[in-house]
Amino acid sequence: MKHNNFYLLLDLPLTPPEEDPEKIEAAIKKKQAEWSKQRNHPTHGIQAKQFIGFIPEIRKIMADPDLRKQEAEKAVAILDEKNKDKFSVIDRHLSVYQSKGIVTSQEIQKLVKIHSVETDEILKWMLKKEKEKKASPISETKD
Repeated sequence: MKHNNFYLLLDLPLTPPEEDPEKIEAAIKKKQAEWSKQRNHPTHGIQAKQFIGFIPEIRKIMADPDLRKQEAEKAVAILDEKNKDKFSVIDRHLSVYQSKGIVTSQEIQKLVKIHSVETDEILKWMLKKEKEKKASPISETKD
């Protein structure tokens, strides 16, 4: 059965992945209390009940070091994919700004506001893309 990623569901840190059993159990109890409050909510109730039903499986997976490691790796992959999707849109905006040769701080702030990301995230993304461009083995040749 496919389930939500437990690291993400419990809001546990991934860099490095949380491995302290006491902190994991505290996160489970915190989420359990949160979900219990939401059980009768008109829109969140069904999902809250579903998450409460996951608690035995969460405890089983998060107690086993190998399964927990796999869960952390899956969480990282999920977040990477989400970031890739989010930044593909940002990339299109950046390419328009970069076509004139420079991206101003005002343009970066505009992207921050539009995409609800931090300035540092956009700057890191720009640096990453620049490094990828410089490391690309493809060179332009003309006949």
